[in-house]
Amino acid sequence: MGGKSKAPPAPNYQPLAAAQVQSAQYSNEVAREQLQLAREQMQIGRDQFGVAQEQWRSDQERLDRQEARWDDIINDQLRRQDELDTQAAADRRRYEQVFQPLEDTLVAESRGYTDERNALRGDTAAGRAAADVSNQFAAARTAAFSASASSSTKRMPPIAKGRRHVHR
Repeated sequence: MGGKSKAPPAPNYQPLAAAQVQSAQYSNEVAREQLQLAREQMQIGRDQFGVAQEQWRSDQERLDRQEARWDDIINDQLRRQDELDTQAAADRRRYEQVFQPLEDTLVAESRGYTDERNALRGDTAAGRAAADVSNQFAAARTAAFSASASSSTKRMPPIAKGRRHVHR
């Protein structure tokens, strides 16, 4: 060995450089497509935002109209409730002034009843009822006798030569 050796030939970087250029071109192409897609998506987003704003304005107008209607309904209900409260207070005053005193009177009267007084009161009522029934029967009997007596005193038409007339 001993001698001087020769240097190896220089490497050929041209295929590597070409591959890198091709890779850069491909990356650039992909980036342009992505940029275009991003622009389209941005436009879609702007369009959606415009639609959303329009819908929001429409909803706000509708809600404003509904709120006004709700206010009318609520105010009407409050007015009606005030009327009902006034009527209830008047009804309560009438109850307290008219019916409670009557109830108190009935309660006080019922406390005054004893078993003997109730029995006497019941006997009296039963006696009155029996007398009413007897009077009604007597009146009915009298009316029946009067009706039969007046019908028997009417003259019967004479029978012609022993024949009876038969009506057909």
